Amino acid sequence: RQFWWYDEKGKKVKYTAPQYVDYVTSFIQKTVSDDTVFPTKFGQVFPNTFEVTVKKIHKYLFHILAHIYHTHFKELQLLTLNAHMNTLFTHFTVFNIKYDLIDEKETEVLSDLIKALIKHLPDPNQNEGSEVAEISRT
Repeated sequence: RQFWWYDEKGKKVKYTAPQYVDYVTSFIQKTVSDDTVFPTKFGQVFPNTFEVTVKKIHKYLFHILAHIYHTHFKELQLLTLNAHMNTLFTHFTVFNIKYDLIDEKETEVLSDLIKALIKHLPDPNQNEGSEVAEISRT
């Protein structure tokens, strides 16, 4: 598999999946550790770009999860880890829905899985007022 990564200068570069995962995880670690992006001291303010940064991180994580489902799901099943992956992805998806972090067109590649996983959530009435309850009713 090949993925596109934009370097710090905005140059678009094609990488293999392992390279892409390395770049994504390195970028996320560097960003999350940066006090100017994720303040850790009382009184520090979040930058104006905070929401954009969180959305970018969430989108990159989705790319990795989608790759795992697409390319490695048989191995997860053989290792009996597929239920754990589904649980992780369900939490990720509910978080995405609640905070509207990724455009629907971006998650379309796993839309059938998303619908199936959300459908199996507990009674939607327990989530009244949330987007998850509305989606699971459709």
